[in-house]
Parts: sequence; structure tokens; C-alpha cells
Amino acid sequence: MPSLLAGQIGSQLGLRCTQTQFEGTALAPDRRTQLLATAGMFRRVDYGLQGGAVIDFLHDDWFYKSNLVQLRAELGFLLTPYHEIGFRFTSALNSDVSEVVVTGASSLNSKLEALESYRGFYRFHFGACGLGVGELIAGSSEDKHTVLGLDLKIPVQDQIGMQATVTYLIPRNANDSYTQENWNISWGLVWTPGRGFGMARDYYRPLMDVADNGSFITRIVR
Repeated sequence: MPSLLAGQIGSQLGLRCTQTQFEGTALAPDRRTQLLATAGMFRRVDYGLQGGAVIDFLHDDWFYKSNLVQLRAELGFLLTPYHEIGFRFTSALNSDVSEVVVTGASSLNSKLEALESYRGFYRFHFGACGLGVGELIAGSSEDKHTVLGLDLKIPVQDQIGMQATVTYLIPRNANDSYTQENWNISWGLVWTPGRGFGMARDYYRPLMDVADNGSFITRIVR
């Protein structure tokens, strides 16, 4: 939506809810519920520099409960209206100490926070009228893990599209890599009422997606 500076700056607000592990796991009998919210401002252009910054909030309720906040920002340079290179980072704004209750074991307290990451990206439009959007991502984290990602938005009909996202964090240490590995795969249909899906010159279309488990990666500090 239009925001400050006579419409030169746009604003965005979004919410994502997930519920998984319906039958519980060996760790805990409870299902997992996550609530993610994103709010921020951005500027889109036809050529040159564009960017934005958002605040992400995560409420995670499983065999632990935590409320975490991170800053996520990006700056990109449009080589043409259909090709962009840029840099994106995430930074933890708080930490949360939670009681971890695992089946068959004594409870303990763990400190969680968002993982700080630094990712370069190449964003491109494809398909008829450039309505499809793809993004290739590569970078690292504060713990020197490698982060790779792919995002595709493909129009299906006028106001309906498909979005697929893959993020994989490759641990640096081989000894206990299974405890540090993180990945996220999502696929879904997107409905954009009132406007066509993937409009190439929609200056107020949100620049960054609502946070998910690929853009909001958490870690145990202790």
C-alpha cells in the first residue's frame, strides 16, 4: 500500500500461521503451532537501487514456547526491469529463555534467538510479460554455515499463482551436523484479489514475503 513521501515509499503487513506434527513426535505428544507476522516499508523502482526493511515476529509453541523478533532488510540493484542483484540480511532483536519439556526426560531451560544471516540474491522475471519471478539465494550465517535458497512465483490464471520456496542451511561442522541442519520447503497457491498475479510494474506489491522457517531461522544459544 502507498505510504510516506507522496507515495514514493510503500508499506506492507502480513501474517502466516502453520500447524504441523498433528500426531505429535517421539519428543513430545503436542502438535506444533507457529504464528509469523511481518511489517515494514520498502521502495520499488524500474532501474537502480531499491530496498526495504521489515520486522518479523515468531511465536513458536511446541515442546517449548518462544517469542522471537528479528530485523530483515535487503538492498538490490535493478540492471533492467527484469533482472536484479542484491544483498539481504537478518539480525536477531531479542532472545527468549524457554522451558523445554521432552517425553521421558527432565525439563531444562534453553535460550533461543533468530540466526543472523547474510545472503546475496539474483532475482529475475520470466514467462509471458515477465509475470513469473524467480530468485536464487546463496550466503552464510553468523556461525559460518552455508545458506542456499530458491524461490519461484508462477502465474496460473489472472489472479492466481503458485509459489514454491526451498531453503537449506548446510552446517559447517561435520561431527554434529544433524543438530545444526535447517531446511524449509513450502508450496502453495496464492490469490491476489483486485489485481493480476505478478504484475511487473506494481510499485506497492510487498517487496519481501511474510517470514517463514526459511527466512526466520532460529537457533539454541545454550
